[in-house]
Amino acid sequence: MENIPVSRQFGESNKPKRNHKVLKRILFVFGGLLLAALVTNAVMFAAGFKTGFFNRWAEGQYFGRIAEINEGGFAMTDESGRKRLVLIKGDTRIRKGRQVVGEEALRAGGYVIVVGSPNDKKQIEARVIRIFVDDK
Repeated sequence: MENIPVSRQFGESNKPKRNHKVLKRILFVFGGLLLAALVTNAVMFAAGFKTGFFNRWAEGQYFGRIAEINEGGFAMTDESGRKRLVLIKGDTRIRKGRQVVGEEALRAGGYVIVVGSPNDKKQIEARVIRIFVDDK
């Protein structure tokens, strides 16, 4: 029998052994970067809530019938019968179909969809008001 090293007899190759220290260092660096990214995102998320940055995504859509028109807004009742007060601000867009209209187009008894956010007094500050066109 030929003088073959024992390691070759059992199918091991002459490949160099992996350096486990380098692999550990790479994993620690990657883990550290991942942890730093997670902490940064958590801080940014908390700061967003604290400053109110996410409030603009909290807008809702409200559908109902105009009950009465007041100075600076109107009251509407939704399908459950709950009355909601809607405030019309200077930058509120009012649309009827595809046309932009003014506050004079709002009529008691008409149906509207209001897009906006509730304020501290539970009034809806309207950003967009869509008036449904009567098919009559």
